[in-house]
Amino acid sequence: MIVDHVDNWRLYSGAHSLFSIGFECLQDTDWSGVADGRFEISGDDVFAIVDRRIGKGKQTAALEVHRRYIDIQYMVRGRDVMGYRALTDCYSPETFDVDRDVAFLGERPQSWFDVKQNCFAIFYPTDAHAPMGTTEEFHKVVVKVRV
Repeated sequence: MIVDHVDNWRLYSGAHSLFSIGFECLQDTDWSGVADGRFEISGDDVFAIVDRRIGKGKQTAALEVHRRYIDIQYMVRGRDVMGYRALTDCYSPETFDVDRDVAFLGERPQSWFDVKQNCFAIFYPTDAHAPMGTTEEFHKVVVKVRV
């Protein structure tokens, strides 16, 4: 897991060959005019999910994991409170939805942190994460990068 300001994205560009494509799109796009839903970047290798909503709160936010994609969760407006727990510390059996590339886990996060406007969090397949822990309204773009 990585949390940082978008201005520092180049520090992580070597961590994956497709990160540069995703981060450049994050910075070059005016997200205020982009509708919610899937946003094409580079086919199924790199794409974004645009999301505007009110969070669920820490009590309702569920831990999730992905196998095929790394999440770069970028806050366009507002903030989100996200939970984290290493997948190796999770014991509930995964019922994995292959089509949606997600499993929801029964454990609770071990830690919570704020991701503020113009900041991002990167979650790898080894990172169980619980987004939408805020109770505020936010505008987020989740860039999905194929592992």
